[in-house]
Amino acid sequence: MTLLKDGSEGTKGQAAHMLGNLAGDSEGRKAMMLDAGALQPLVSLLSEGSVTARDQAAYALGHLAHNSDQRCVQIVDAGALPPLVLLLQEGTGTNGNAAYALSNLSANNKQRCAQIIGAGALRPLVSLLKDPSENANEWAALVLGSLANDNEKRSEQIVKAGALQPLVQQLRGGMQRAQAAAAFALGHLLAFNIKERSEQIVAAGALQPLIRLMKEGSHDAMQKASHTLGLLAFSIRELSAQMVSGGVIQPLVRLLEEGSDKAKDQAAYALGNLAAHGEEVQALIVEAGAVQPLVAAVHGVDGHAAHALAQLAVNSEQRSAQIKEAGALQPLLTLLKEGVGGAKLKAASALGILAVSNEEICTQIIGAGAVRNLVMLLTDGSGYTKAEAANTLANLTSIGAERLMAHAVAVGALPPLVALLKEGLDNAKEKAAIALSHLAAKCDHRSAQIVKTGALQPLAQLLTMGSSERVRMAAATALGNLANGERLSLQIASVGALQPLVTLLKEGSEVAKADAAAALGNLAFSCEQMKALILQAGALQPLVVLLQQGSEEGKRWAAGTLGNIAVPALECLTDDSEQRCAQVANAGTLQPLVALLSQGSEGAKEEAAFALG
Repeated sequence: MTLLKDGSEGTKGQAAHMLGNLAGDSEGRKAMMLDAGALQPLVSLLSEGSVTARDQAAYALGHLAHNSDQRCVQIVDAGALPPLVLLLQEGTGTNGNAAYALSNLSANNKQRCAQIIGAGALRPLVSLLKDPSENANEWAALVLGSLANDNEKRSEQIVKAGALQPLVQQLRGGMQRAQAAAAFALGHLLAFNIKERSEQIVAAGALQPLIRLMKEGSHDAMQKASHTLGLLAFSIRELSAQMVSGGVIQPLVRLLEEGSDKAKDQAAYALGNLAAHGEEVQALIVEAGAVQPLVAAVHGVDGHAAHALAQLAVNSEQRSAQIKEAGALQPLLTLLKEGVGGAKLKAASALGILAVSNEEICTQIIGAGAVRNLVMLLTDGSGYTKAEAANTLANLTSIGAERLMAHAVAVGALPPLVALLKEGLDNAKEKAAIALSHLAAKCDHRSAQIVKTGALQPLAQLLTMGSSERVRMAAATALGNLANGERLSLQIASVGALQPLVTLLKEGSEVAKADAAAALGNLAFSCEQMKALILQAGALQPLVVLLQQGSEEGKRWAAGTLGNIAVPALECLTDDSEQRCAQVANAGTLQPLVALLSQGSEGAKEEAAFALG
């Protein structure tokens, strides 16, 4: 300390270097140095000494800043940032110690990142990426990664300053630590404008070095590579096949088993994004032994393991069973209840997928109180969170279990579902309509509750204003299932639903036409007045066309709906009903109905027999 304060310029630099070495990773020695008054003379040397002495002061300050926000604050308050950036700008004679100090000062602190940019560090940092010194380009990449982290404006500034190309070059040709630092920086730069930047860095040759780093690197290098690979897999579907063929799955699973919590979360993120791209990849991930470590990692703060499990379970009863047997339900339920932000959303998504057509899992989810948690997400979550909560409720209610349906209504699911019909994202509107259609199906009292909650008007509006056909189809199905009895059916007609249903019947896809026909069929079943209203809305001719030319499902529902229109309501045989029956028969229905009796599916044959009878 005496040499640092009172020695010659040369001995001050040597003293600073020795203090940096002594500090190392020892929190106790760092505290002793600050207590002995080392900070101010180090900052003074950084400001006034020779280039070499200033570089040694930066080295010592970098060690003091490492892993301590409190010491970082003290260093910045002592005035270290401007001379550190000046040393960085001068370049000559440095070996990256200024960048090393800035990398520790910038870590996980947005305010200091803004101060570093404001002090003019950006362009010299980008220039330092091209420095032949391994330490210099490593630390420069780490600083740029920290500056880009979760900040779109700074990320754009870094890209405009020309950082992408030298970062990819560093990834391709540097030592492993420098490669890992480049992967770290590229990962944070990809978080914004992801499609364009992904294409840029892949075109520059980043993919294979990232795969190699994933397979051959240390745990720290693997963590940084896995984050960037996960983003690339999310952004460009075609890259997943290259990653899989390059052998990334096994090292990702190993990282999931052996890495730190943060590393496990990053590995889960990459596996989840890979799994989103197809059955073959999902099977390979499961075969590599990912399920059990993913279940163990569900508690991760970002919920990436829950997302990965959801992707693995999609459209596979076998994998869903494996995930359940690995013990996933309880940690997922805990995450849904206690998680933060997006983690709850991912837990809801995973539970919803696991619950599809599985009454046992649904029962466990109900027993754990998850439906109440989902209703809370429907009420208070973000737009995407509400969509996932609605999707989970739609999946839970799809099995038609009466206990579950009653429970969902009892804990308050109806008002937020109806609110989503009016204000949610397209996906949320679709899932809310599906959940309501499940709750309404074959249940007069729940249908009445849904109507009383105000669902009819927004559902009818979705038929005309829904921005996607999927939303219109979901609304059509919900309205059809709500048509339980004469009163409710006439209420549906009164909000203007018939004409848009007929439009969907005429102009929709084959699946949409079938859904519209089914909804009209349920409405027609209710009463004589409704049958007449459906014909007045112009449904007859498009139903006949669907019967003659539609898909198997379309023909089935067209036959059933024509039968419901033609057959009089109970004890309501009148001249009008006889005329209506003749009108249906004369519209060209008899021959295709007879053909359907011999050539259609079992369901279609049944509906054709009903119509002809």
